[in-house]
Amino acid sequence: MDGRALFRADQPDYRTAVDQVSSFKFLGLHISSDLTWSLNSSVLIKKAQQCLYFLLSLKKAYLSPRILVNFYRCTTESILTNCISVWYGGCCVADRKALQRVENVNKDTYLLLEMDLKWVSIILQLSAVCGVSAYTSYRYVFVNENKNWTEAQSYCRETHTDLATVNNMEEMKNLNTTLKDKTTSSVWIGLNRGNTGRWLWSLADGGLYSEGEEYRNWYSGQPDNSGGIEYCVTMWNNPGKWNDDRCDKLHPFVCYDEKNSTHRYIFMNETKTWAEAQSYCREHFTDLVTVRNRTENDEIWGLSHNNDGVWIGLFNDSWQWSDQSNSSFRYWRSGPDNYGNNGQQQCAVVTEDGQWTNLTCDNKLPFVCRQNKLVLVNLTLTWKEALRYCRENYVDLVSVHSEKVQSWVKELAQKASTDHVWLGLRHTCTLNFWFWVSGESICYQNWAPGNGTRVEDCGSGERSGAVGSSGGQQWVSLPQNQQLNFICSNY
Repeated sequence: MDGRALFRADQPDYRTAVDQVSSFKFLGLHISSDLTWSLNSSVLIKKAQQCLYFLLSLKKAYLSPRILVNFYRCTTESILTNCISVWYGGCCVADRKALQRVENVNKDTYLLLEMDLKWVSIILQLSAVCGVSAYTSYRYVFVNENKNWTEAQSYCRETHTDLATVNNMEEMKNLNTTLKDKTTSSVWIGLNRGNTGRWLWSLADGGLYSEGEEYRNWYSGQPDNSGGIEYCVTMWNNPGKWNDDRCDKLHPFVCYDEKNSTHRYIFMNETKTWAEAQSYCREHFTDLVTVRNRTENDEIWGLSHNNDGVWIGLFNDSWQWSDQSNSSFRYWRSGPDNYGNNGQQQCAVVTEDGQWTNLTCDNKLPFVCRQNKLVLVNLTLTWKEALRYCRENYVDLVSVHSEKVQSWVKELAQKASTDHVWLGLRHTCTLNFWFWVSGESICYQNWAPGNGTRVEDCGSGERSGAVGSSGGQQWVSLPQNQQLNFICSNY
């Protein structure tokens, strides 16, 4: 059969010569006549840069994070990965350098958007209003294994931080929430009885007292611990002098209300034991009253003229926390005199009703550990190595998003072996802003003068944030290849 008969007059004659072109596009690739990839690389670079421009424009229009993620993946990311396994290997050195430059432009955006929407929130929330949240420096972890107190202490120190410490009523509520529906038995916490008693205030608020402040107004010959069972304190009408007394006696009492700036002290003209008075004040106000000076003593005495005495928040205590904390918070079910003087070591448990009692320490019980939020790692690594270490062994490099978190960082940084300590603070030279690698906005700032607020010198590479281990412990901008200690977050 003669194929020439099939050609029509209006069809081109493919047997004739055609013009030669320098390049053509086939399946998305620009193929050059000299079989180099320079043209294809330059086209991809231009497209990627155009898409990044549109991405930032969409961000300014406050589109949702999910839309921005999808846009990035469908445009910029897909462009950069288009047939890369085929053509990148054939690129010349100049093409590879050009692609590396566009990769440097994209990498921070990619880190911000990839895998999790929280990365996008960094860009979107740069100008957002920061919320106020309650932060705690540690959390409670219930361990449903029966151990004696010493075994439980060892387990917590090896696996978490230590047995649980409770500093105030809010933390006690958190602890009870942790235990809710998890156990029907008592559980160990980190309190055991020591040998030396000391006078403590029921309200365990370090911010309420000045350093070294210890006002006392004892009646002559007091405290005398008559009969070895007087652990609580009343204020007598003598005038306003103090006396140690049995905690199970019934007296009126004075509460303290921190929320009331005009009437902080509330006299309750009903009789209760010291422990009952403490529970009542904590439930309805803040706590039993603390007396810090003569002026406060006179004011409280003026409210409570009572010849038999009124309970105040002072009590004698020989208990100590496993982590050597000086917290004076106690939540005894039957009062701080419930020490069980039977010659055996005594340790504290949280009972089924959420309050404390004491048992001999050789009982086998479940327990509650404390896990610190932040951990200082005394290895010297670059910023990227520190980031990798934290993510493999903990959760992330620390983000300092409030003054309270800064105070925790300050405490840990003082123990470092390097002059500075890495934080999870990162700078993008391309977009010229700082961000936390955890995805949280930079609301709180603590930069040292000349750091963090000016255009960074990126000539020596990317910059990262660190905190000083001494002095004012402010943040500084450092090249990421310096080797420092670092702080990781546990959760």
